[in-house]
Amino acid sequence: MNQATSGQGRTFSRRPRHVVRGAFAGRVRHVLSLAIASVGLLSLTFVAAGIGSSAPAGAASATKSPILIGNMCSCSGVTAAGVAGSVPVLQGWVKDVNAHGGINGHPVKAIYENDALTPSLSQTQAKELVADHVVAIVGNTSEVDSVWAPIVQAAGIPVIGGTTEDTPFMTSPDFFATGPTGVVEDYAVQAIAKAKGTKMGIVYCAEVALCAQDVPVQQAAAKIIGEKIVYTAPVLGSAPSYVANCLALKAAGADSVAQLLDTEPMENFANQCLGQGLHLQVISKSGATTTAWLSSAGLNGVRIVEGSFPYYSDSSPATKTYQAFIHKYVPNLGVLNGASAANQYVAAQAFEAAVKAGGSGTVTAASIKKGLYSFKNQTLGGLSIPLNFKAGQVNFQTCWFVDSISEGQWFEPQGLKPGCAPAAAIASIAKSAGFG
Repeated sequence: MNQATSGQGRTFSRRPRHVVRGAFAGRVRHVLSLAIASVGLLSLTFVAAGIGSSAPAGAASATKSPILIGNMCSCSGVTAAGVAGSVPVLQGWVKDVNAHGGINGHPVKAIYENDALTPSLSQTQAKELVADHVVAIVGNTSEVDSVWAPIVQAAGIPVIGGTTEDTPFMTSPDFFATGPTGVVEDYAVQAIAKAKGTKMGIVYCAEVALCAQDVPVQQAAAKIIGEKIVYTAPVLGSAPSYVANCLALKAAGADSVAQLLDTEPMENFANQCLGQGLHLQVISKSGATTTAWLSSAGLNGVRIVEGSFPYYSDSSPATKTYQAFIHKYVPNLGVLNGASAANQYVAAQAFEAAVKAGGSGTVTAASIKKGLYSFKNQTLGGLSIPLNFKAGQVNFQTCWFVDSISEGQWFEPQGLKPGCAPAAAIASIAKSAGFG
C-alpha cells in the first residue's frame, strides 16, 4: 500500500489505485481496517460512494456536475466504537441518492477521512479537503474537530451535523448542528437527573480532552436546574475495574450518574455498579448507543439524550423510510446501527434539503449555506429536532430526543416528541461555560 500509515489517517496513494467503471467512475480514496473491541474485527472499505450505482426504472438521470462532499471521522482509536456506524450509513446514502437521480440532477461523490484521533493528522486532512474543493463536510464524527475547525471556516465550508455536542458547533457559525449542541445536551442530562433526585455523579472518559471540558458545562446546567453534583471522576475505557468509582458514588449519596463514556466502558461501568448493589439512574448523551446495550442489566432503565430520532423507531413514515434504507444499503451494520448511524443519516438529509433550498444553479458552499439559512423549524419529516439557522451566528439547537431500555427492549419515553429547553437557560449556561 503506497504511502499508507498502518490503520490510521488518509491512507491513499496520490496516484489512483484503480478506476471503477460505471456512471460515476472515480478514485478509491483509501481503505481502512478498524479493530473495534466491542464488535470484533470490522473491515470497512471507505470509497467515493455512489460510484457505479444503477438507477431504478423511472429514476431521473444525474447528468449535471458532481457535488463533492467530505466526511471527517475519528474511526480508529479509543472512541472508534461509538462512531464506526456513521461512515457506512453515509456511503449508503450517497448510493441511494445517486440511484434516484442525484440532488437536482447532480450526482454526489464523497471523500472520507479518518483522523485516528490525531490532531496534526486531522489538520492535514482538512487542508486536503479544502484543496479538493468539497462544498461541505457532512456528518462530522471527528473527536479533534476543534483543531481543524478554523481551516474549514476560513474556506467558508459548512460542516453539517454529526457529533453536534462538540465545541465547534458552539463556537463557529459555519458548523451547523442537526441535533442539540453540548450545552443543550447537558441541560437535558440534568433535567432527567432531577426527575430521579437531587444528587448526581459524573464519570467521563480520561482519554479525550473534550470529555473533561464537559464537566463545567454540566455544573453550570445543574446550578440552573437545581441539581447537586456530588461526585466527578475521569475513568479509563480500558480500566479492568470501576468498583472504586461505584463505591464512591454510593458514599456520596448519588441517585443518578451521567456516564460520558464510550460504548463498551459505559456498559461495563453500569454493570459493575449494579453488582455493588447501586441502583442509579444512568444517563448518557448521544452517540454511544448500540444494540449491545439491550442485554446489559446495568443499563436497564437508562435514559439517553439523543441528537436525532431514536434509531430503532418505525413509528412514522420518515422513520419507516430509514429502516428500509438500512435494510437495503447497510444490512450488516449490526450493533453499529445506533445513534451515530442515525445522526449521520440526519446530517445527510439536512445537506440534501439545503442543496435543494439553495437554488437550482451550481452547487457551492455559499448556496448550501443559503439553503440552511432558509430552515425554519425544519424537522426533515420528523427525523430531527426543529432546526433553525441564522447567518453569521452560532446556532444553539435547544431540543433533544430521549431513548431508553426496558427489559431488553428499546422504547421511546417521549415518543418522537422532542424535549426542549428555555432559550434563556441555554444562553445563560453557554455564557457561563465561555460559549456565549
